[in-house]
Amino acid sequence: MPIPSGKALRRNAILYRVLRGLIAPFVLRRFRFESEEAPDFPSPYVIISNHVTELDFFFVARTLKKPMTFVVGESLFRNRFVAWLIGDMFGCISKQKGTADVQTAMGMLRWLRQKGNVCLYAEGSTTFDGHTACIPQATGTLLRTVGAGLITYRIEGAYFAMPRWGRGIRRGKTRGHVINTYTPEQLKGMSADSINAALLTDLCEDAYARQETEQIPYRGRRLAEGLEYALYCCPKCLSVGALNTRDDRVACTCGMRARYLPTGFFADDLPFRSVDKWMAWQREHLREMVKTAGDNPLFRDDNQQLSLRGEGHSLQAVAKGLLTISPNALCVGDTRFPIADICGMEIYRKGTLLFSTAQGLHYQIDSPYARSALKYRDAWQFVKEGRD
Repeated sequence: MPIPSGKALRRNAILYRVLRGLIAPFVLRRFRFESEEAPDFPSPYVIISNHVTELDFFFVARTLKKPMTFVVGESLFRNRFVAWLIGDMFGCISKQKGTADVQTAMGMLRWLRQKGNVCLYAEGSTTFDGHTACIPQATGTLLRTVGAGLITYRIEGAYFAMPRWGRGIRRGKTRGHVINTYTPEQLKGMSADSINAALLTDLCEDAYARQETEQIPYRGRRLAEGLEYALYCCPKCLSVGALNTRDDRVACTCGMRARYLPTGFFADDLPFRSVDKWMAWQREHLREMVKTAGDNPLFRDDNQQLSLRGEGHSLQAVAKGLLTISPNALCVGDTRFPIADICGMEIYRKGTLLFSTAQGLHYQIDSPYARSALKYRDAWQFVKEGRD
């Protein structure tokens, strides 16, 4: 990745002003976004925000006046036009999901050394349950070494306006705030662990805890459709992968039905009222399934496409067929990956499963229909926890 030139920084500044002044207000009108313009803070700096939607960069850009570039998922660079727009024109920095990426850190350092600003979503992925995810341990070390300032930014309300698992934007209320600023001198005087602790404090958002108090309706159509990307276990019959959604309803083949309200809660008599409580319960149920599975597949999905993510953001088809996971292996058709060889696993958008192997290879698994990739990532995490 070359050092950004003065021309690249000027081009970024022009496009950022267009994004901030013309495009962002049009997009954010649908979110009913509220924010106060951030106080002036000397460049260069890193902005770290919680990650809620795929449009989070509009929230940050609307609040922070000075131009910046963004760290974005490597998958966005697979479309040539998008790669030209965000890479060549805007200077965005590519990040490989599900694995540590030295090239990303180097790209950030090069941009910051030219007095540019960089926005990083340290969680690496948007939230399925409305909670801020863990921050990678390496983040604190990175922030201490780049010699730049730090701005922390928190987005509120966007989980219900545009849930990761859902369709479209629901009209409600969304806010964005600068929470804290840290000078380079302050960061150098802090340990990496204390920086990470500060990030967790500043970025922490529990969407449902806030909504319990505010009860803001987020109105739209087909409110429950897509919930099967987040919810994979039925609380009535305990089946995995038997849920389906339509309009504002989620149902199971056993007859269980629940209605999703504009406030984000469930109306019907369930053991839990919210998506986050359902997800927490199903994770614990799956944890117990993993303990007793032996070498048997935990669950399966038909007609899945396995591809190798190659150089230059290319994709090479490897296998197609039945996807299964057991405590010993992840399999697609006749291709088998020992769990011990899988060193990272993440989800792109709603349901594309990404994983990396100890051999340094990166793969993705796509589905032609809605199915939960979360159950595979959760199962892999529980197997790894049991062996560590």
